[in-house]
Amino acid sequence: MTTNYKSKMAHINVRMAQLKARMQDLQAREQKANRSKDTRQCILAGRCLFETAKRDPEFARRASSELMRFLSRDADRKVMEERLDELKKLADATTHSPPTPIPQPAPPPLRTLGPEALAQAGGELGGTRKGV
Repeated sequence: MTTNYKSKMAHINVRMAQLKARMQDLQAREQKANRSKDTRQCILAGRCLFETAKRDPEFARRASSELMRFLSRDADRKVMEERLDELKKLADATTHSPPTPIPQPAPPPLRTLGPEALAQAGGELGGTRKGV
């Protein structure tokens, strides 16, 4: 009888180790997905800030100043050197004109109604109603 219990316990221990490994794998995948999402969000936010800086020289000056304060390590400043130079040029080269408005997408084209749709709508557009 004791052998039977030992066999069952050994089987359960193996299963627990398998489940623990699976749990660790799932947690690692979740962490990787979260890091990827965070990286994508940072890229999009940075792109938005640079596009705004292109339209607004005062914003470019503030962004350049904030980045210099934020990048405390020389290695980080070296990585961002091109962008910092771009911000400084945007801030210096642009006059104090108001920011360029953000272009808005064109509205969708109007749909034209065919004869069947007009009949369902109850008449003709701009004309008199039939049978009235």
